[in-house]
Amino acid sequence: MSQRSERKKQNRQTIIDTVLMLSHQGQSFHTISLRQLAKEVGIVPSALYRYFQNKDILAQATIDQVSVLIKSTLLQSRTTFYKHPDSIEYQLNLFLDQVSKYAIYWHFFVSERWGGYSTLEETIYSEVDNLTIDLMKDLKKLETYQHATDEQLYIFSELLLQLLLVWSKEWIKLSQAGAPAESYKQSFVQGCQKKISFLRQPIKTSAATLSLAEEH
Repeated sequence: MSQRSERKKQNRQTIIDTVLMLSHQGQSFHTISLRQLAKEVGIVPSALYRYFQNKDILAQATIDQVSVLIKSTLLQSRTTFYKHPDSIEYQLNLFLDQVSKYAIYWHFFVSERWGGYSTLEETIYSEVDNLTIDLMKDLKKLETYQHATDEQLYIFSELLLQLLLVWSKEWIKLSQAGAPAESYKQSFVQGCQKKISFLRQPIKTSAATLSLAEEH
């Protein structure tokens, strides 16, 4: 890659990073003007069009990069199902650690889900649906969920993912106010754990009922 191409790539990334930073500071994408963005990056407004011809292209490039990170993070969390299938606390702690590590990405994904910019909303809607299906497929491989119907698994996966997105935003807000004390983190995780256990109960009940029926 030539120096010019490398510099262009770096500048594109700087622009995307600036969008994520402004979002993390509380500004919605639809309120960010290209003029403001150019000023933050340190280039003249007309130069911005060399990297992104319009705001829709910038939005798509940003959410594409964010989505890759979100999917990768959730994939890492899901792999713990196989090693620690019954340890909800362990999985939640790992999830929150990943949210803290990549807070600007998670904040953008969750905030722009209903942020008022159609390009982002449509892409995020599609990504959430895909993530739900991926989670459902992974759960289906676990013994705990073997007797659940596809409908039960989809509903459980959908609700669990919605909760994870809500918790990620809550955790980021807490982190922005200062690093939460370990005792508070434990309390937060325990609250999340109870909700997941409640969601799992119908599936566990169905499995137990089926097991009894098979015995008789």
